[in-house]
Amino acid sequence: MSKEYDKLMKRVSAAEGRKQEWDSHLRECYRFAMPQRNTIDKWNPGQKKMEYVFDSTAGDALEDFAGRMELELVPPNINWMKLEAGSDIPEDEQAQVDEYLEETTETIFNHITSSNFSSQIHEAFLDLGISTGAVIVEQGDGIQSSLNFRCVSLSELLLEQTSKGIVENVYRKFKIPAGDIEDIYPRAKLTERLKQIIEDKPTTEVNLIEGTYATDNNQFKSFVIYPEEQHYLIEETLDSNPWVIFRESTIPGETYGRGRVMRALPDIK
Repeated sequence: MSKEYDKLMKRVSAAEGRKQEWDSHLRECYRFAMPQRNTIDKWNPGQKKMEYVFDSTAGDALEDFAGRMELELVPPNINWMKLEAGSDIPEDEQAQVDEYLEETTETIFNHITSSNFSSQIHEAFLDLGISTGAVIVEQGDGIQSSLNFRCVSLSELLLEQTSKGIVENVYRKFKIPAGDIEDIYPRAKLTERLKQIIEDKPTTEVNLIEGTYATDNNQFKSFVIYPEEQHYLIEETLDSNPWVIFRESTIPGETYGRGRVMRALPDIK
């Protein structure tokens, strides 16, 4: 496991190095267009974050952009996509398959509508307006919805292109109160040290690394690591990628997107 862990950490470190090339540009975009969402810079709760903003046009426009993207692409309370039989299905079976897929579509949207999708996708569209949006899809509680969505802040996002030139490998370095680990990751295998921290000081923030990367057999390895002990809290193989990464505009060879705020930054300043 140590060799595998070291190899993975090198990939995460390389992705972090590439991300640092963007930090200055991203920091400036957030500073002028969405300072309250800037978590790239260190900050304290309650700290003033609007000292560089003298006009609300950019921030209001970014909010409008996110709202319009949601209404146009994934409008609430509307089935914005439909499953239908493909060309591989024999013609005489298509009607029966379409009927089944129509019921499946309805079931999917019942769960999406009952979940936190709308709030999380709006946050992701805000990040898209600057550079890159990211949402991870997880299993829900099964009571309100079987789906749960988490928007991941661009400040925590570490992307890696595969040999195909697409973004499939996603990593995230972040801090979390120890007491929240079991709520967010119910299947996490805790170390004795983590159990003690949760029992004694559950509000203590611990560093975690979360991610997913493509394997050679068209599957995906998903993990959550507690790096202080080089321990895998979660390690599993998935048939599909739980991450949804989207960018409006990119330059060949670049992993992160260039959003509308980047293009309008000279005018904003």
